[in-house]
Amino acid sequence: METNKLVLFTNERQTKTKNYLTNFFPKVLTNLIIDYDYYFEGNMHTPFKNKNLGMIGDISILPDFRLIVTEYLSSNIKILNLLTGRIQSILTNHSSRIISFMVTSTKRIVTCSADTTIKIMNLETYSVENKCELTLSNNTCSAFCINILQDGRLVSGMRDGEIKIWSTKGLCEFSWRGHNDPIFSIAILPDGRIVSASVDIKIWNAETKNCDLILIGHSKEINCVVVLSDNKIVSASRDNTLKIWSINSDNSYTCDFTLTGHTSWANCIAILPDGKIVSGSSDYTLKIWNPMNGICELTLFGHSNSILAVEVLSDGKIVSAGLDRKIIIWN
Repeated sequence: METNKLVLFTNERQTKTKNYLTNFFPKVLTNLIIDYDYYFEGNMHTPFKNKNLGMIGDISILPDFRLIVTEYLSSNIKILNLLTGRIQSILTNHSSRIISFMVTSTKRIVTCSADTTIKIMNLETYSVENKCELTLSNNTCSAFCINILQDGRLVSGMRDGEIKIWSTKGLCEFSWRGHNDPIFSIAILPDGRIVSASVDIKIWNAETKNCDLILIGHSKEINCVVVLSDNKIVSASRDNTLKIWSINSDNSYTCDFTLTGHTSWANCIAILPDGKIVSGSSDYTLKIWNPMNGICELTLFGHSNSILAVEVLSDGKIVSAGLDRKIIIWN
C-alpha cells in the first residue's frame, strides 16, 4: 500500500517539544514514535483531506480496508475507504446521537443510541428503503455499550446500570440491575461469562445472572474493558490508569499490574498481534504496554485532543481517532 510519510511535529509548539527532547533527553526519543504513515483530518489540507469528518467518537475496521466511523454527538455512521480517506457511504437510522456500536462477524452493525433504541443494520443490504433489520426498543434509557454472547444473543449495558440480554429476534429475555451507575463497557470471557465495567468491574454468569466476582481497584469510572488471553482482563479508567487482572481458576482475582503514565483519562484499548496493549487517552497520547511486566514501551504523539477510539489493522498498524477530527494510521 502506497503511503505518504508525514512528519509528526507540524506546529510550532510540537517543534519546540521535539527540539527540547532531542537536546535534553535524547534517550527518551528511543521510546517515542515521531512519524506516522498518513492521516485523514477534517479541517486541514492534506493528501487525504476530508472536510466532512467531525469529532470522532468511535471506529471499527472491516477486513476489506473500510473504516466505520461514528462522530461525537452525531446520529450517522460514515464508512470510509482507508486507502483514500474518502467517505463511501453514510448510514442514517437513529433520531439521536449514536453512543457506541459494534460490528459482528456477519457484517452487521449494532448501534446504541441516545434515542433509547438499539438497531441492527446489514452492511450488505443497507439502502434507503432497507435501513434496519431489527430494532431493540424495550428500553427506558440509553444503552451505553453492547457485545455479543457466544450463542449469538446480544448483551447491553445501560445508562441506569442495568444489564440486558436480547434474543436473536430482538426480544429482551433478561434484565437485571448490575450496577448503581452507568455501564460503560461490556466484554465476554472465553467461558461465556459477562464482564461489565462501571465504577467497578463485575463478572456475571450469563445463565444464572449471578455475580461471580467484583474487581475493585480503580478509583473512578472505567471507560473500557477488554479480555486478553489466559483469562486476563485489561481495564482503562478515568483515574488515568490501566489495570491488568487475572481471573483465577478458584473464582478469585488478582490485579497483576497497574499501568501508570497517562496524565488524563484512559479511554480506549486495543490489542496488538503480539499481545501488547495499546491505550488511547484524553492526554492526547497513545501508549503501548507490555502485559508481561506492565511497562510502557512506546508513547505516540500526534493528536491534539482526546483520543476516544483505537483499532489495529491486520498488518499490525494502529488506527486512532478522537475529538481533534483526525484519523491517524501509525507506522
